[in-house]
Amino acid sequence: MGTFGNAIVRSVPESYSRCVRTSTEEIDVALAKRQHAEYCRTLKQLGWILVPISVDNALPDSCFVEDTAVILGEKAVICNMKTASRAKETAEVAKMLDCGLE
Repeated sequence: MGTFGNAIVRSVPESYSRCVRTSTEEIDVALAKRQHAEYCRTLKQLGWILVPISVDNALPDSCFVEDTAVILGEKAVICNMKTASRAKETAEVAKMLDCGLE
């Protein structure tokens, strides 16, 4: 299968059980990590080049990198996160996008 492009990914942090959510159901962090690893394997199998950002346990929701930016061609719009606890998530994604990914 051919290469589609780059996919920025960030692993599930140990703090994931404290992520923003509407349910009070307990989160199985180990399961979430396994599911994320499978997601990354699938992206690679489909031809995406993974561009990892270091995990940050201070940011429980940071594995959802798709929430932080909208990319249109060669332009990116960095989002303002609605929840204050997620505001710092955009910094690493913005740096990654500014580095000239092809």
